[in-house]
Amino acid sequence: MRVVTLVAVALALTACTRVETGEVGLRKTFNGTVEREPLGVGFHQTLIGDVLVFSGKEVLVPVKDLHPVTNDKLPMEDVDVQFTYKVNPAAIPELYTHYSTSYHAQGANGEIFIMQTFIEQFVRSALADAIAQYKALDVNDKRAEIVGLIQTDVTAKIKREGLDKDVSVGQIVFTNVSIPRVIVESTAKVVTAQNELRAASFTADQARIAAKGTADAQVTRAEGEAKAIAAQAQTINAQGGASYLQLEAIRKWNGTMPTYLGSGAPIPFIGPVGK
Repeated sequence: MRVVTLVAVALALTACTRVETGEVGLRKTFNGTVEREPLGVGFHQTLIGDVLVFSGKEVLVPVKDLHPVTNDKLPMEDVDVQFTYKVNPAAIPELYTHYSTSYHAQGANGEIFIMQTFIEQFVRSALADAIAQYKALDVNDKRAEIVGLIQTDVTAKIKREGLDKDVSVGQIVFTNVSIPRVIVESTAKVVTAQNELRAASFTADQARIAAKGTADAQVTRAEGEAKAIAAQAQTINAQGGASYLQLEAIRKWNGTMPTYLGSGAPIPFIGPVGK
């Protein structure tokens, strides 16, 4: 008897779904009808029919891999955002039965996020319209402005649908903004060209400095030699230039007397005959 009781209890527990605090449960009958009366917190049997569990808390939704086109007709390389939204728990039965199931999202544990897909489409559309007003290079710097435009657009869309009392969107945040690849590549080419120009200018400047140094050295050397010659000439003149020249001739004479001397010709290094 005890074994039977334990088996019955185990079977009852496995055939139940628990509704936690902050969740809303709705019973789905065996023929597929969803009852409008919310279930209370606790365990609810699923031997007959099923229990649908909805999140009644504020939900964070990431939206990734967006490529909106900018004002200058360039698709962004990558844009990621995230937003929060909340649904009035009392409106969940009406929203679930009135709108298509494709408007809702389901988590890994089976929990249903009411109207998530529907609101996400609003955010995607509003983001595309907002970024289309800015040039690609301005998007990153204008995040705050763009978020404001998205927020206003989404709120207006929700109101037009008559959902403003049931659904509210909270904070919208950019988590990644990557500018178009063509701009990145063009910028890289410009930077490379500028660096190459600077390197070439530096090399040319160094060559000019080196050439100027060589030329200056040659001028300095020539000026020094000229000054030395001038000083030597001045010294020669001051000390008797003729005597100096005769002395230099004696130093270079090979000792051979000339074979013939003309009449009155001076003897080398002695002077005129008879003197």
